[in-house]
Order: sequence, then structure tokens, then C-alpha cells
Amino acid sequence: MRRSIRLLQTADWHWGRVSWKDSPRAVDRNPEIRRALEEIYDYSYKNKPDCILICGDIFDHYVAPSEIEAKEVLSLIIDFSKIAPVVIVLGNHDWRGLATYHPFSSRMGIHILSSLCESPFEEIDGLRIFYFPYFPLRNLLKKYRASELQDQARKLLSDYKNELKKFAKLDRWNILVGHLSVEGLPYQNEITILSELFVPKDFLSSEVFDYVALGHVHSQMKVPGTSVPSYYCGGLIRIGFKEEGNLVGALWVEIEEGSEVKVEPIKITSKELKTLKVLASDLDVLKDMLESLKEDAYIRVELDMSKGPFFSSSFYINRVFSMDERIVKVKLDRGDREDQRSVRISKSGDLVEMFREYLKLKGVEDRSLLERFRYYFRKVEEEDEAS
Repeated sequence: MRRSIRLLQTADWHWGRVSWKDSPRAVDRNPEIRRALEEIYDYSYKNKPDCILICGDIFDHYVAPSEIEAKEVLSLIIDFSKIAPVVIVLGNHDWRGLATYHPFSSRMGIHILSSLCESPFEEIDGLRIFYFPYFPLRNLLKKYRASELQDQARKLLSDYKNELKKFAKLDRWNILVGHLSVEGLPYQNEITILSELFVPKDFLSSEVFDYVALGHVHSQMKVPGTSVPSYYCGGLIRIGFKEEGNLVGALWVEIEEGSEVKVEPIKITSKELKTLKVLASDLDVLKDMLESLKEDAYIRVELDMSKGPFFSSSFYINRVFSMDERIVKVKLDRGDREDQRSVRISKSGDLVEMFREYLKLKGVEDRSLLERFRYYFRKVEEEDEAS
């Protein structure tokens, strides 16, 4: 009979994140991330999990971190490993060089798992840990056309699942630790369908696994429609205003023979995000709204400029920022009044800046799209330099 186990699941730390870089009030989020990790550490120290699962995106940038950042993050991970063995799968934001530590760190109880091509599991004191690091869909582009990628990925995953069945052990708890997108969740859209590998729900199967610990989606949630309990634990902070209302923190998981898996959220200190919408012609209303909002939050102000005569954009932006230090972003919503002919794409900057201006021209405010362009542009530059 398998003994009961307790797991602590965390993910999406995004160490090194600076939010709202295009604002006069860009914010270094590391102090918040550090505080959240200290709270999770305290919880771990008091409750003594059998294993700590870190489901990817420890860092916010896939390039090598500075020596100071690397030391600080690795010191935190070492502190966790003194409580229980630590399992890490790499996410899409993580520096791939972390994987080079595995032969040494595993002797300290820190298992850094980076590739689907390696042995598909690790043995840790009553656990068989299967892992699924982030797998870029572009890895299949050399073999298949873009329109075929998702279908071909499904076939590959079906074969891979059959292989994993051979490794599942009845005398151990079989845990999948992944940084991935599950098919059918709101994260899936026309942009990500060409860049993300969407794992079918039937891959997350009780035929192989007893529990599935996931990172990549930044809000805590149970994945519906799977035969095995599968949970995203959420991030530590709300990175941007698309994550307004997200549930963040970590998860405490208890697995016992003959009982349902128990999953409880671990609450942490994390600033809320608030969006306030007002008419540009009535800033006194905004002033009242700000005075009534007492909590320490990051605030985005959206000004409706669809009616009436107006001053310059800079007048409103400067005026709003001067009203409250908590305001980190101001958005001017001109509606049909916006004269897009006045927008010109500068050819003096680099390609990333030109693409940013192009998005503005099209009325698209999607930072993830810009970051994805930046990522692929850098990859092309790196390949050119290597050739």
C-alpha cells in the first residue's frame, strides 16, 4: 500500500519581471516576487511537504540572468531543497542553461528537467515524477506545414502517452509535472494555435498519472474534463492587466490511498490590479474614484474620448498620472474619433520598435504579441550570428 504524500506546487515566478515598461511608472516586480516566495517558504517549513514541484517560468527572460539574479534565485531554491526534494521543469521563459546544473543539483535534491527526449521520469522517495517541460510547437516545423502542426502534435502525444504507460508504477504515486497549455482552455486563440503545443485532455490520464501539476496559465484552476486531478497553481504576481482578477499563489496537495486528492490554495500577498473607466471630460469623477479606492493596488485608467472637444493626449496622460502614484498605465479610448492617418511608423528604430508602432496603428494592445515577435526576432539574430 502506498503511503500518503503531501506536495507543494508553485510556478510562474517570472523573476526579473518589469511591468509597464512603456509607462512613466515602470515597476520592478522582484520585491513582490521575493516576498511571495518567502511566504511560500514559511508555509513549506511549517507543513513539511514530501516534495516541492516548481512548474516552470522561474525567470522572466530566456536569456542568461545576471550573476546577482542567478545567485538570489538559486539560493531560494536551495533553501526549499532543505525542506524537501525539489522538482523543476523549464518553462518557455526560462533560461535553458539551468538544465546544465541537473547532474550536480540532483545530488542536493534539486531535479531540473528540461527535455522530453531524456528519460521520462525521476524517482523520488515513493514518487515517480514524470515531466513535460515547455515544448515549442515550432520544433515540428521542419517536418510539417503550419496547418498540420496541432494534428501532428496530437499523434505524437498519443504515441508518447502509450510509452509512458510502460513506466507507471503501481507501488508509487505517479505525478506529472508540466509547463504546458491544455486544449480547450481560454488561453487558446488564433495566435497561440500556431505557436503553442495544446495538449489534449485525454493525455492527462488516470491510466498513467495520479496527479498532474501544471504551470503556464497564470491563474489557479482545475482543468475540467480530465480523468486525473489536474491543476494550474497560478503565478505569484499579476503580471499585467490582462491578469486582473487572476487567482495567484500556490497549491497544497494531499494524496492518500483510497481517498480523493485534496487540493487547497495557499494564499500569498500580491497586489491587485484595478481598471477605472471614466469620461475624459469628467476627471473629477476619476478623482473621487481614486479617493474611494483605499487598497494598495496597481491602477490602469481608461479615458473615454469618444465625445466632445479635447486637449492634447499628453495633457490627459500627464494630468491623470499626477492624480495618484498608484496609477501605472493610462489608456486613451478615442473610439471612432481616432484619426489613424496621423499615426506613422517610424523607420528610424529597430524592427521591434517598428512592430510596436504597427500594432498601435492597428489598435492592437497585446504585449504578449510584441514579446513573441521580439523572441523570434532575437532567435533569427542568434542563428545569423552562429552561421
